[in-house]
Amino acid sequence: MEIQATWRAMLIYDNGGNMKCLNCGNSSFDRPVDKSSLEIWHCKECGNECAVHCNYIPDLSGMQISDLFIGTASIGSGPDALKSLMKLKRVLAFAERFEPAQLEAQYRAGKHEWDLGYFLGFEVEQASVMCQGAGISVRFEIVRTPPYAPSAGQVQ
Repeated sequence: MEIQATWRAMLIYDNGGNMKCLNCGNSSFDRPVDKSSLEIWHCKECGNECAVHCNYIPDLSGMQISDLFIGTASIGSGPDALKSLMKLKRVLAFAERFEPAQLEAQYRAGKHEWDLGYFLGFEVEQASVMCQGAGISVRFEIVRTPPYAPSAGQVQ
């Protein structure tokens, strides 16, 4: 099996590592405008079609990166704690990293200071306003800022 794979690779690639046409040996192809994982390339010399599996590295340079925060809520005891749990689950449902099961575990443990988890910078203002409107005191502390260097104590 390995001998066949090596032989096939010798047919497909020229000495420079460029793919070549199996029909005429030319290494110049017309490629589709839209990139995908499976493309049909056309030989510029003979017009032969080659199906090519492609692995493109996405360009993330235009992607907006946000600060990362951790949220904490101060909760009363007794029936107020259950009300707070229900309110927090409702008002924080929009947050990408919010995990309601974490709050439930903290409620069952009888904690009065709840870890709300991680929030992206653009979520913090909305979470603060919504929690304040629900009568729950919350605070957010910044954990990391772009370009997401390792946190304190982590080795690079």
